[in-house]
Amino acid sequence: MALFLGTKNTVIEFVHCDFSLNGSPFVVGGAGLGVITDFRRPANEKATPPHVAHNRNTSLRVQDSKFIQNVALYGAGIFYDSVYRSAVSDLTDVIYFFIQNSTFQENMAFTGSAILAWEFKSHAAYVGTQLQVTGVNIIGNIISSTNSAQTISSTNSAQTNQQQTGIIDLRTINMTLKGSCSISNNAGTGLKAEASYVGIDGNVTFSENTGVRGGAMFLFSFSYLIVLPNASLYLLNNKAREAGGAIYTNLLRF
Repeated sequence: MALFLGTKNTVIEFVHCDFSLNGSPFVVGGAGLGVITDFRRPANEKATPPHVAHNRNTSLRVQDSKFIQNVALYGAGIFYDSVYRSAVSDLTDVIYFFIQNSTFQENMAFTGSAILAWEFKSHAAYVGTQLQVTGVNIIGNIISSTNSAQTISSTNSAQTNQQQTGIIDLRTINMTLKGSCSISNNAGTGLKAEASYVGIDGNVTFSENTGVRGGAMFLFSFSYLIVLPNASLYLLNNKAREAGGAIYTNLLRF
């Protein structure tokens, strides 16, 4: 299912939905649910069609839903792609994206098998999408090779291709994991974050995940990992083929 958000002051909800058995290795993204957004552009920037004030104070909610055995190149379960012009000094609009009490199981993609959320700005510290993931179960998802939807190979070329992929893939996104969340038994790194903010505000477990670099997490490009007071983060029996059985980091901030 594809959705383009181009309105303001809008609330969109998907409750008790079943997004299963969709897509193929040739689907680019969003075999389950694909969302594309476009924030306001500078007046002097040409666009076709012209976008002036898109997505001001918009809320998107996915609740009590299932994403099972979807296949795509990027973001097999949920694919979220946002264009945000952070260079506009007065741009303070926000999209609130809530994923609550949902299951992601046996989805397959080159990256973001369960959830892929990318926003094109310099860093998650700037205003933009606020992604809140609460009470999810992400289990048995698979990172495929670049050329086919096959389970992780032990060949050197496949390892190289998959060093910067994740079951959850974030790019310049502000995400908080809340409530009881389990990311377990996935054939790929549990979470990859690039220039992103990752907050832990609940009881969150990464267990039995197998990646190339970072079994549980691959964090780089000045990503922030913040475990809030009274929250718990468990990293149990994760494995990496090269380095960082639990966490592999490059320029991480605590």
